[in-house]
Amino acid sequence: DGLADMVGSRYGTRKYCFGGSVKSIEGSIGMFVGSVVLSLKLVWVLSWGVPAWNVGAFVLPVLGFALGATIIEGLTPKNLDNWTIAIGVAAMMLIANAVAPGFWPYPII
Repeated sequence: DGLADMVGSRYGTRKYCFGGSVKSIEGSIGMFVGSVVLSLKLVWVLSWGVPAWNVGAFVLPVLGFALGATIIEGLTPKNLDNWTIAIGVAAMMLIANAVAPGFWPYPII
């Protein structure tokens, strides 16, 4: 989320508004790319302690959750995105685990 603000402030020329919050396409792309890179890096580091984790198996779920987080961030009113992204991604993980455990076999509760 922080990368969205930095990229959007510096390079954001194509703006869109939702819920009183002005965002940019460039900032949203920064949010998506930052989410994917940071999440995969975190999975890679954590996989050192969990030999059963295959980082490659996390690529598709990370892409899906990062896309969802980016959409949530883009639709969230000003100053609420830190809450809505965390709650929204947790909800996506719960739903994915319940509906498609092959896609996301890791329960968060």
